[in-house]
Amino acid sequence: MVFEAIRPEFRPVLDELIRPLQQLFKYAMENEGDMKTFATCDRLLTVGTFMEAINVTPRKWV
Repeated sequence: MVFEAIRPEFRPVLDELIRPLQQLFKYAMENEGDMKTFATCDRLLTVGTFMEAINVTPRKWV
Protein backbone atom coordinates (compact mmCIF):
# COMPACT_ATOMS: atom_id res chain seq x y z
CA MET A 1 0.00 0.00 0.00
CA VAL A 2 1.13 3.57 -0.59
CA PHE A 3 1.16 4.29 3.15
CA GLU A 4 4.25 2.13 3.52
CA ALA A 5 6.24 4.81 1.70
CA ILE A 6 5.47 7.45 4.33
CA ARG A 7 8.54 8.45 6.28
CA PRO A 8 8.59 7.80 10.04
CA GLU A 9 8.42 11.48 10.97
CA PHE A 10 5.10 11.75 9.11
CA ARG A 11 3.51 8.65 10.66
CA PRO A 12 1.49 10.71 13.18
CA VAL A 13 -0.19 12.55 10.29
CA LEU A 14 -0.99 9.23 8.66
CA ASP A 15 -2.46 7.74 11.81
CA GLU A 16 -4.26 10.84 13.11
CA LEU A 17 -5.58 12.39 9.90
CA ILE A 18 -5.16 10.42 6.69
CA ARG A 19 -6.41 6.99 7.77
CA PRO A 20 -9.49 8.27 9.63
CA LEU A 21 -10.46 10.46 6.66
CA GLN A 22 -9.85 7.59 4.25
CA GLN A 23 -12.22 5.44 6.32
CA LEU A 24 -14.83 8.21 6.41
CA PHE A 25 -14.78 8.70 2.63
CA LYS A 26 -14.81 4.94 2.00
CA TYR A 27 -17.80 4.49 4.32
CA ALA A 28 -19.65 7.41 2.73
CA MET A 29 -19.09 6.18 -0.81
CA GLU A 30 -20.12 2.62 0.04
CA ASN A 31 -23.26 3.75 1.90
CA GLU A 32 -24.30 6.71 -0.23
CA GLY A 33 -28.03 6.58 -0.73
CA ASP A 34 -30.26 9.30 -2.09
CA MET A 35 -28.78 10.82 -5.26
CA LYS A 36 -30.40 14.15 -4.36
CA THR A 37 -27.73 14.56 -1.70
CA PHE A 38 -24.86 13.08 -3.73
CA ALA A 39 -22.54 15.97 -2.83
CA THR A 40 -22.61 14.91 0.82
CA CYS A 41 -23.18 11.18 0.16
CA ASP A 42 -26.60 11.32 1.78
CA ARG A 43 -25.24 13.60 4.52
CA LEU A 44 -22.49 11.16 5.50
CA LEU A 45 -19.84 13.73 4.53
CA THR A 46 -20.34 16.93 6.45
CA VAL A 47 -18.14 19.33 8.35
CA GLY A 48 -19.24 17.55 11.50
CA THR A 49 -18.36 14.04 10.32
CA PHE A 50 -15.08 15.30 8.87
CA MET A 51 -14.10 16.96 12.16
CA GLU A 52 -15.24 13.95 14.16
CA ALA A 53 -13.06 11.65 12.02
CA ILE A 54 -9.97 13.65 12.93
CA ASN A 55 -11.01 14.11 16.59
CA VAL A 56 -11.44 17.87 16.43
CA THR A 57 -14.33 19.78 17.96
CA PRO A 58 -15.77 22.24 15.43
CA ARG A 59 -15.93 25.87 16.49
CA LYS A 60 -19.29 27.25 17.44
CA TRP A 61 -19.78 30.62 15.77
CA VAL A 62 -22.06 32.95 17.65
